Amino acid sequence: MFSTEQELINAFKRISKLFLSDLFDRSISRFFLVEEFNSQYGIADLVLGTYRAHPSQSTIRETINLNWISPLTSFETGSIIDLANFMTIYRVSRKTASKRLQEYAEAGFLQPLERDKYKIIKKYKPITDSVISIEAKLKNWQRALQQAHRYKRFSHKSYVLLDESKSHPALKNIALFRKYNIGLMTMNHDSYKVHHMPTRQEVKKTYSYLRVNEVAYSYFKEQCANV
Repeated sequence: MFSTEQELINAFKRISKLFLSDLFDRSISRFFLVEEFNSQYGIADLVLGTYRAHPSQSTIRETINLNWISPLTSFETGSIIDLANFMTIYRVSRKTASKRLQEYAEAGFLQPLERDKYKIIKKYKPITDSVISIEAKLKNWQRALQQAHRYKRFSHKSYVLLDESKSHPALKNIALFRKYNIGLMTMNHDSYKVHHMPTRQEVKKTYSYLRVNEVAYSYFKEQCANV
């Protein structure tokens, strides 16, 4: 039995690599794991997953403000954007537009030209292959189910994680998890058990999904810095 939700979350973090290896039926050498991810549709206790291809230190760039990733996905490589157009399209001040464009340039997406103009030299591409969100609760499984359902906006799979000793009511209602394609896991201090495995769903490049990708990139960058 866990005393707090944080204890439950910490227990899962310790076996997260095993969980991913079991899920994909292969050894997982590199993955990301983020606590308290603000998706704008709620704060997920944990978001973890795998990369499309292993990023390398040679590709390290500056990170982008999470609230300003979307414009990068609409830029076409080779085209020109100027400060005035950016201000008009995104309805921001000159100061904000200048700051954002400079940030994109420092990250290697834009090449500064003369007179507040920039050439788009690289398109923003998601780097995650699988995104899995987890909502942990000691016993309020109904609330966890509601929250996990919202996280499907940016996740390929979404799970509820419960304390094994308090999971009986949720297990009696496992049909609801199947209905909404939400995974159900329980944990004790030594191991975890998946009671319902959700099917993978494809995710559109939503605002929240792009935020996850930049957070995953930041996680990779931080790992490189600690090597």
